[in-house]
Amino acid sequence: MTLVRFSGMSRYTIADEIQYRIVIDACGGSVKDYEEKVSQAISLAGFLSETVDHLLLALSKEREKAILLHAQETVRVPDFRGLSRVISI
Repeated sequence: MTLVRFSGMSRYTIADEIQYRIVIDACGGSVKDYEEKVSQAISLAGFLSETVDHLLLALSKEREKAILLHAQETVRVPDFRGLSRVISI
């Protein structure tokens, strides 16, 4: 049980702060380090997504007769850095 004398404080606020400190420390100790790690994670997720897309495309070409409907769309995906990516599916 966590006891505090200030209004507006709760165990959730304290637990959130503890978790925040643990995450910041694990990422290098500063908010800038944390932001860089999050940026790297998002970039890696993008690369993984592209890899899976290529794998699925190769598999679909191998088994083209099993596909009942062929369609193509263009989707604009906003990039978190303000850039825009176009993905053809």
